[in-house]
Amino acid sequence: MDHAKTLDVKDSRLAFVPQALADAQTECSKWQTTPPERSMIVCTQVLQRQPRLDWAVLNRGWAHYKLRHYDEAIADFTRVLDITPKQTKAYFNRARAYVEKGDNLRAVADYTRILNLDPLSDFALSVRGWVLTKLGHWADARRDAEHALAIKPSNPYAHYVRGLVAQEEGRTEQALEDFTRAVALGFVQPMAHIKRAEAYRGRGDAALAIECYRATLAAESRGRDDDAAQKLASERLHEIGEQQSPPGASPFAPGDASESLRTTPELPGSI
Repeated sequence: MDHAKTLDVKDSRLAFVPQALADAQTECSKWQTTPPERSMIVCTQVLQRQPRLDWAVLNRGWAHYKLRHYDEAIADFTRVLDITPKQTKAYFNRARAYVEKGDNLRAVADYTRILNLDPLSDFALSVRGWVLTKLGHWADARRDAEHALAIKPSNPYAHYVRGLVAQEEGRTEQALEDFTRAVALGFVQPMAHIKRAEAYRGRGDAALAIECYRATLAAESRGRDDDAAQKLASERLHEIGEQQSPPGASPFAPGDASESLRTTPELPGSI
């Protein structure tokens, strides 16, 4: 569950440097639009001249993360923390890389460090709760999700985590309600859609399940959990074979709040 955590370059930092370096700094700073392969090149050029420029290290680390070079990403995020010890953006991104490597205990530790610096970070609470579900710490995960929702009721990731807990406890309708709410609020990665699909399948709502499986395949994968969700969706649709949803079928129940997904932009990043 993703916000992309990066630093923006200050215009003042471009003053009194050679034009080529200024150009590289500008390109390195545009982490949202510069292709990750290019980001690694230009950020490295910047760091050859200014090795302690924390935002350049952070943005290069994010490029590594997007390319799934998780060890290199972790090394860069750790380097940022050596330069700026309380840089929560680096903790966020390093935790995400740890999750992708399956190192969930280290991820929880980094999210806890963020919360020590910012106890009211609803995002840190929700993503720590998500990782706690991976460790089977369901009560702690529920506590984090509820705390996050108390701070920000519209947090989609907290709804997703609360849905995971409800699913684990066999409360299918509550789980489906939370997964639906998460999608409606903008959490539209494959792993969110697959949970709705499986809940509909378990309830016998074949048409709704099929549409959610298709939505799973159509969404952008941002990590191994999304990859697994898309693999499962493909297998489920293959099992269904020639069955098709009725013309005009919607993945949303009548009056479902998540109908707003059609116009809700995807949130940046992944948990």
